[in-house]
Amino acid sequence: MKRSALLVLVWILMLASTASGQVNLGIFGGVNRSSLAGDRPAGTSRETRMGLSAGLVGEFHLTNDIWLSFQPMFVQRGTDILAKLPGDTTSDTVSLTLALDYVTLPVMLKFVARNGKT
Repeated sequence: MKRSALLVLVWILMLASTASGQVNLGIFGGVNRSSLAGDRPAGTSRETRMGLSAGLVGEFHLTNDIWLSFQPMFVQRGTDILAKLPGDTTSDTVSLTLALDYVTLPVMLKFVARNGKT
């Protein structure tokens, strides 16, 4: 895993040096709301969870009309699962939390239109 990450970093740096001289950098962040869908046992329900997302944006101009964009980001998602235990008179529900934290690396190739908009 470390070797492949190093190779990707070297590739990005080599690509940046061959780009047509213009690089755009930025940051972004936000909040998302997520839940799970699908079959569930009787007596259970799911609730949505709030999570954060933040990342970087790097755009390398390969030509005047073609840009390569990398957007590494950290994302938090998940759900709360509420279950009623059959025959349990001491508690109403049991709450389970599923939290998913992960890093993504979207890569996009952008083609600029005639009016200068992507």
